[in-house]
Amino acid sequence: MDKCPSCGGVLSPTDKPAKVHQQIELALTPFRVPEYRQKGYWSEHCGTYHDAPRPEETIPGLFGPKMKALTAWMKGCGHLSFTTLRRFISGMYHIDVPTGYLAKIVCEVSDSMKLPYEELTTAIQNEEHVHLDETGSKENGKNVGYGPDGQRLLRCSKSIPSGEAKS
Repeated sequence: MDKCPSCGGVLSPTDKPAKVHQQIELALTPFRVPEYRQKGYWSEHCGTYHDAPRPEETIPGLFGPKMKALTAWMKGCGHLSFTTLRRFISGMYHIDVPTGYLAKIVCEVSDSMKLPYEELTTAIQNEEHVHLDETGSKENGKNVGYGPDGQRLLRCSKSIPSGEAKS
């Protein structure tokens, strides 16, 4: 700035730290599509066609791990129908994905969370003190103890006896 926007007078720089402004924006291309080419080979001996293996960092299927996680989150936590999820992916990523593939991904992610969920459940059950709050509370007049679909939320936290609390 070279002059005061209020009075038009001369401005002098100060030692005051610069004001920081951040803004979140979607990238022009919010995803990447790596392409892997697998050279084909023919075995004269057994009469079989073989593809070279994919690089180790790839996983089977159209979606990578992060896209699978986003899909499962949008279906589970975002409560999107498969139709709405298909429309979002089509509009955002310009690809048409069958509903069956989306359902397969959601099941795959759910299955992958089964063991950690069971371990957490066991750990909570083995704790000496567990605080369970099923009553909910109000914030700005709205009950926050329930999810957007009306289901009761369960919040767990470990109680620390007052003599053991660290400041």
